[in-house]
Amino acid sequence: MGIREKLNENPAITTSVTVLIIVIAVGYIIYQQIPSGVPKAPTQAYFSIDDGKTWFADDINKVAPFEKDGKQAVRVHVFRCGRGEPFVAFMERLLPDAKKQVDALMAQGSQDPETGYKIAMIKERGSEYKRPGDARWIRMSENHQAFGEIMNV
Repeated sequence: MGIREKLNENPAITTSVTVLIIVIAVGYIIYQQIPSGVPKAPTQAYFSIDDGKTWFADDINKVAPFEKDGKQAVRVHVFRCGRGEPFVAFMERLLPDAKKQVDALMAQGSQDPETGYKIAMIKERGSEYKRPGDARWIRMSENHQAFGEIMNV
């Protein structure tokens, strides 16, 4: 007796096997759609020493401005539209007093969430921004409209 005859004689087994195959197939399809893990946090950011004309990757925890090749490096925010070339939309740096405060807190090496919050607040209040080629750096608190224009990529 062949498999076909056996299946014809036992419709319950046939139905069970068919349902099992369908469940396995659907499970496999769903499994393929699940992301393969949590994305890793970035470890590098972009910086420039020539007003955004060129940029380089360095440790994301570096506090800009810092010295690089005898010049002041600032953080740059690089974008790409579609398949176009990447470009620096705007640059960011900390004011000297804010940088001193952040450097001091980071030197403590504390993993305390309160320290992270303090650093974030100092950076928010003590950062200034500009687009490549602009002469003047703008603080968010001094001119909201100009700040918005810089952030509008």
